Amino acid sequence: MVPANQEVDILFKRSRLLLAAGSVVLASSLALGFSTASFASTASKTPSVKFKGAISCSLTGSVKISPPLTATATKVKITIAGKLTHCKGKTMQKKVKIKFGHFMGVSRADASCSDLLTGLPKLAGKVTWTTKGGHAKPTNFVYTNGSLTSQSPVTFGYPGTGGSGKATGSFAGTSTLQVVIKQTGTSILGACAGNGVKALTVKAGSFKA
Repeated sequence: MVPANQEVDILFKRSRLLLAAGSVVLASSLALGFSTASFASTASKTPSVKFKGAISCSLTGSVKISPPLTATATKVKITIAGKLTHCKGKTMQKKVKIKFGHFMGVSRADASCSDLLTGLPKLAGKVTWTTKGGHAKPTNFVYTNGSLTSQSPVTFGYPGTGGSGKATGSFAGTSTLQVVIKQTGTSILGACAGNGVKALTVKAGSFKA
C-alpha cells in the first residue's frame, strides 16, 4: 500500500504532466488556428478591378461651404459630396458588379456669391465604388472649372465653358458633372446678403466618366 503522502506526490506529478501536455496541445491548436486565419485573410484579398469603358450615374447629396460664401470674396472650401445611384454602362467586369458610388469633390479658391453667376473654381476629388463580388479601383476626377447653366432650377455644370474634365483610375477618360440645387436663386441671394451661404442641397444631378 502506498503511503498517503507519496500518493499525493504521485497525483501532483501526474497533474503537472497532464497540464503540460494540455498546454502543448492548446498552443499547437492556437498556432494552427492563427495560421489558417492568416491564410484565409490573405486568400480573400483579391486585387481591385480597374473598370474600363463608360459609366453614368444619378447624383444626390449636399454642398458645404466653409467659411460661408458672402458678397465679399474670401478664401473658401467648397465640398460637394453625395451618392451615385442608378448607374448604367460598364457596371460589370471580371464578375465584379458596381452597386453604387460615393462622390466627393473639393474646390479651394478666393470666391464670393457673384462667382456663382460668373463661374466656379477647379473641382477635384474621387468616387469610391461599392461593389458585389469583389472590389473596384476608385475613379479620380479633375474639372478645371464650372459654370451656372440654369437659374431655374439652379444648376451647375462641370467642366464650364472652355474647361475640361478628366477621370483616371476606373472609367478613365473624359468626365462631366451636373449639380441641380434644391434651393431657389432668390433664397441663395438672400443668404448671401445675410450670414452667407454655408450649405446647399443637391436634389438631382449626374456624373459621367
